[in-house]
Amino acid sequence: KLVEVAPVEVAAPEAETAYKFALVQNNLGQTLYFTGAMSGYYLATSANPFEAVDVFVEDVDGGQRIFFTSAEGVKTYIDVVPRGADQPGKGNVILTDAPTAVYTWDAERKTFTTTVEENTWYIGTYNTYNTMSASNVSYIEDMTKIGDSQFPAGFCTVNIVASQVAS
Repeated sequence: KLVEVAPVEVAAPEAETAYKFALVQNNLGQTLYFTGAMSGYYLATSANPFEAVDVFVEDVDGGQRIFFTSAEGVKTYIDVVPRGADQPGKGNVILTDAPTAVYTWDAERKTFTTTVEENTWYIGTYNTYNTMSASNVSYIEDMTKIGDSQFPAGFCTVNIVASQVAS
């Protein structure tokens, strides 16, 4: 059997719907999916969609929050927090059960953004990194580079097409 995986980008995520949280790296011909774990200070990813967790959004005052639920039923949020007094203006992405970030959908960048300590952040990566972090939206100076050198994490569904091949 051959299995073809085709991520389908979501225009605007809706509450109560399962999605995959992913980085589409056109320049490398790959899509990296959030696995529900951390890799050091970053969200871990995999090119294998079968290793990805289902991610949801929930409506809250002022926007939405992003979360996934473990096999044990534990709800975990993807949050952006200040890095600390020694690095003002920097943000970290974390997994938590007590979220503080409220996200709003940025249709132009096709990702959620949140404002923390007067800075606006998106979750994604740049260059060829294979993890997700909190990045300042000012890093995306040219929208035509999204998918080629700037990679905001977006929401997608995954269509899996299996076909039988004669040996």
